Amino acid sequence: SNLSSSTSITMRCFLPNRLRVLTSPCIATLASPRALCVITPATPNDKGAEAISIEPPKKEPHSHGNDSGIRFVYEPPRRFVLGVLRKRRQSPPTSSKIRVDLLIEGNPLGTSTTHLDSLLPQLRSDAAEALQRVLQLKTRPEAEAAWKMPRVACLSLVLCDDPHIRSLNSLHRGKDAPTDVLSFELDDELVHRVHLPVKLMGDLVVSLDTAERQARERGHSLHDECRILLVHGLLHLVGWDHEAGREAHRAMAAAEGEVLAGLGWRGAGLIAAAGEEEEGEEEEKEEAGKGGQAEE
Repeated sequence: SNLSSSTSITMRCFLPNRLRVLTSPCIATLASPRALCVITPATPNDKGAEAISIEPPKKEPHSHGNDSGIRFVYEPPRRFVLGVLRKRRQSPPTSSKIRVDLLIEGNPLGTSTTHLDSLLPQLRSDAAEALQRVLQLKTRPEAEAAWKMPRVACLSLVLCDDPHIRSLNSLHRGKDAPTDVLSFELDDELVHRVHLPVKLMGDLVVSLDTAERQARERGHSLHDECRILLVHGLLHLVGWDHEAGREAHRAMAAAEGEVLAGLGWRGAGLIAAAGEEEEGEEEEKEEAGKGGQAEE
């Protein structure tokens, strides 16, 4: 209804803080010219209520034309808004935010012509890409002991020399010799049931000295060899183990090939390369045995 300049209206509102004054068009509009909305304290007889008085203000000397009044809209309860936002945040993630911490132990590539500074950013980026692929592979429903995709995955990547990885290999595996890659996983049973906000993957230790030697023997670059070692170590961190039996050996070899092919990296995997080397050694032994028999 139209309100005259001398009209004063009092309304009751049990939740006056739900009304917010806006300057943009909205649901409700007061028809009074430049009406003023004033909130006054509730009377003792009102339980939990406050009085809202709408009174006409004094006319301004430089006012021109008819005004459409103050517009206001009902604000939905904050609990409802937070509930909607919480549902959006808790939707199952399809990928994970990867964080890689890079550490250097010992003096890797100390006698090599390869510059370590140019290799470090590449390996950090490669580790993040490979971990994303490995997590997608592990979170497939058909995967054995499948995971729920974590929202954030944190990896500690350690690049070291042969003496450092030899000490770790002797301490944790009882083998007093350098190796190419070691994985130290942080097992968490919850990752099989819920989408963890943060998943600590563990430590991945790569010996650049051994990687350079193996790359020279296998006929590819140090960077390609490090990528193969990263994929192998990351598969160990999420639960694959090629030493658990023949089926597990085949499954991990297939996973290595799938991840490397999906990333467009060279090589068929560390397990496949080791198998080819073993077959070559066996063939050499057989040929040597046949040669000895022929001489006899």
